[in-house]
Amino acid sequence: MVKRLTVLLIFLALGGLLGILNQQHSGYVMLSWKETSVEMSLWIFLLVLLLVYLVIRLTERLWRLVFGLPNRLKQWSTQRQRINTCKTALSGMEKLLAGEWKNALRQFGRISGDTEEAFRVSLIGSARAAERLGLAQKRDELLAQAEQQGSQGELMAALERVEYSMRRQNRKEAETWLKRVEELSPKHPRLGELQQALNDLGG
Repeated sequence: MVKRLTVLLIFLALGGLLGILNQQHSGYVMLSWKETSVEMSLWIFLLVLLLVYLVIRLTERLWRLVFGLPNRLKQWSTQRQRINTCKTALSGMEKLLAGEWKNALRQFGRISGDTEEAFRVSLIGSARAAERLGLAQKRDELLAQAEQQGSQGELMAALERVEYSMRRQNRKEAETWLKRVEELSPKHPRLGELQQALNDLGG
């Protein structure tokens, strides 16, 4: 806003200066091409130049607006999709924490792989909901899918497997997956907590 106001003031100052010069030193400009010639005052000539400049800038802006519209629409669509995905993931977590396993599984199932972070969370959440519903095979499939989503997905799946093994009182299996967590993230903040829970589990 300040920049535009400054430019406007400069143009006004130049316009006033040119007006004064035109009164004191009246001049003219002649343009000729072949047998055609046009004569005009210096003030009119400068005004025409200014109008031409403004038309060129306006055309440039319109050009960018028209040809940049598809990219802007794509960016807007992507942003909206991310927002909707985050809302769906949040709804799924709310259902999961409320113990509504079927609804949680349904909500998480609506999330596609377009947003990696939300997709990883949805896979882990779905696996946990499937476990609560007694769908062991589906849980394993979801965790295996999460492991394919990069190192972060593999870490999240390993953490879920540690907790699942401890809930089943399977110490040996829990130890195996806890070692995997340590390999993937040696300084993970939950290592101490899980190790203590494993020790409390006994033999």
